[in-house]
Amino acid sequence: MGEVKPRIGMPIRADGELAAILWLIDDDTVSQAELDDCLHTIHQVETIFERRLVSNLSAELQLEESLAGLLSDTYSDRRAAEEDLSDLGHFAACVGFTALVMRFDRESRGTIEDHEYRLLLRATKRALTPIPAQDRIFGRVNDFFVIVLGFRGAVLTEILQELADRLVKEADVLTPGAEARLHVGAGGRVTALTHVSDSVEQGILSLRAASATGVTTRLWDDPGVDLLLADLLPASLPPSRVPPVLRTIDDSVSPEVLQTVLAYLDHGGNIAKTSEDLFLHRTTAYYRLAKFEKATNLDLGDGRARLMVHLWLLSLPFLRRTEP
Repeated sequence: MGEVKPRIGMPIRADGELAAILWLIDDDTVSQAELDDCLHTIHQVETIFERRLVSNLSAELQLEESLAGLLSDTYSDRRAAEEDLSDLGHFAACVGFTALVMRFDRESRGTIEDHEYRLLLRATKRALTPIPAQDRIFGRVNDFFVIVLGFRGAVLTEILQELADRLVKEADVLTPGAEARLHVGAGGRVTALTHVSDSVEQGILSLRAASATGVTTRLWDDPGVDLLLADLLPASLPPSRVPPVLRTIDDSVSPEVLQTVLAYLDHGGNIAKTSEDLFLHRTTAYYRLAKFEKATNLDLGDGRARLMVHLWLLSLPFLRRTEP
């Protein structure tokens, strides 16, 4: 209107969180009685929001129960959960399903804490806005936050990657500067809800691979030895079960040499690509490889020795919280 007038902002809260703001433009005619009427209206709106929250929470709990049923070891439980979801109008036109599994990377493993659960709920709702509500369910299952997505056509890897990245981004927005990082693992596609537990197990392995390799998201359908290691390796390995030659590697070899050996093995023994990858002169790369062989008495020209060292270096992130 050509001029800026004073504004009065009145917060509307529900469940302790800001739900909305009522803005009033004050042209110097707003009386105290009118302000009191606004506050009274706000309290009424807050009551409505609280009731909606309770209703939504009840619906979410019902969907979580169905989700837990889908992951049961008993087929009859999975079939009953499928029927319950069908009665609620979920996944009616879907021909494929996949699972996304999430968890914050923190030292104290265990059940997702309540504040993390609320945060994941908010991040999930914001990230999955493009997906119809009838084609998705989500909730806390044991130590993980699980999302089951239904697709009415092909499940494209690009779509899953975009959704996983969006979940991480939304969590970062809601918890700026947080030390714990959200990791997302995506399972493969299944053609029936009663088999979605397979996709969840794959998502858990993808999640473990993501956490171990230092990435935020990992898809089961993307090839990689890290997924195999996530399935085969235990969470910890007693020193007594590690061959002596491997136990001495950390004590006798510097991190720079180990980095060079790993890059050399990753590139199939190609010294040119190893040097280029690490920005090293070839002479330096050769020197580090020779230093490793001398310290460990292992011949990197021997195929089985190379395989053992390579597997060990790739396994370290899965067995402990330090870099190889």
